[in-house]
Amino acid sequence: MSRLAFFWADELPFGKRILTLGSKGQDVQYLQALLSKLGIYDGEQLGCYDLLTIEAVKAFQKSYQLPVDGVTGPDTSKMLAESNIHNRLVYEPRTGETLSTIAAKYGVGIQAIKDPESRKRLRKVDFERKALIEKRDIILGVSQEGETNSINSYFPASLGQDLLHVKLEELEVLTKKERRFPSCRSLVLDMTGKTTPRLLKKVLQWLRCENEVEIIWWTHEKNLLFPRANEADCLIISPQIWKTMTDWSREIRKILLNYPCTRLLLHFDLRGRENNQEGEERFLSARESKVVHLNKIGNPRRLGETGWLHYRYKTKEKEREVLLPDRRTIRGILNRVDGFNLRGVLFTGIQDWVETLQEESNRYFLANPRKMVINKQGLA
Repeated sequence: MSRLAFFWADELPFGKRILTLGSKGQDVQYLQALLSKLGIYDGEQLGCYDLLTIEAVKAFQKSYQLPVDGVTGPDTSKMLAESNIHNRLVYEPRTGETLSTIAAKYGVGIQAIKDPESRKRLRKVDFERKALIEKRDIILGVSQEGETNSINSYFPASLGQDLLHVKLEELEVLTKKERRFPSCRSLVLDMTGKTTPRLLKKVLQWLRCENEVEIIWWTHEKNLLFPRANEADCLIISPQIWKTMTDWSREIRKILLNYPCTRLLLHFDLRGRENNQEGEERFLSARESKVVHLNKIGNPRRLGETGWLHYRYKTKEKEREVLLPDRRTIRGILNRVDGFNLRGVLFTGIQDWVETLQEESNRYFLANPRKMVINKQGLA
């Protein structure tokens, strides 16, 4: 026979009721302690939802792409329970320190040092206020041994944090026919154009619960799938419109209405692209990209402020048009990923960009470098 349990309102655990101005209790005190740890709340932790608490909640909501109303409702409580909100290094500046010395201490650019409440970049050190540096994943996708060795030389910290890329049909073969599972710490499941069968849902839950494997879904905007918390730890999305930051930013804002920013990674392929005679898009090899630079006609035109570069070039007496990224394109991507407060970004097609990514990755945040092995041949 089930039993009823009664609690006084001020004794309820956090997340069991809506908190607003005037609310009192241990859940309010827990909220204040959590916001203080994040560097957002500086008031006393007395368990009273006052105006200072409202402003702190508003700052949190704005930082994590939530509707800003100062009320701790279900969505805000759910976000506060996300482990990835603790990607923040809250630092108390010491006398004599400057932005440059703090940046050098953590190996980041001065643009990465922000105000904890507003997340705006600091122009100078205020010794009465804390400073914030955020951490994000930088994942580099590789498929060849040469690329792997190149990445290891620039990102030694990625060793031991590799992600294994698996197509859905490959995982189905392993689990259904061969009765074995991938051995890895992190599994990136390619969900392009697919839905998860019931068997695979059970397998993914088993991998997460029993083996503590990190499960990441990878999908495209036109085949968008949002995993539940028990199905995947995070989601990688390849924007369908990628040429300018304005275009893909608009699409990401819509996605963030349905999926938390702390679990979202964006994917960008840095290979050059051109349309063939049939109008189909194809990727350029590293050699073809160099040919474009050597045979370009005039100066390239940038699409948007930090978008891709539109080149015209001549080869075999034919004039062609291609799109290529440059360092400014990469900076625009990293800056926007930071602005949205996303978990991170995945780059593929990085043959000529490893050194640039190593130099730029810590410009706007403290990068956690990881390597994803793309298995083109399958696992069987």
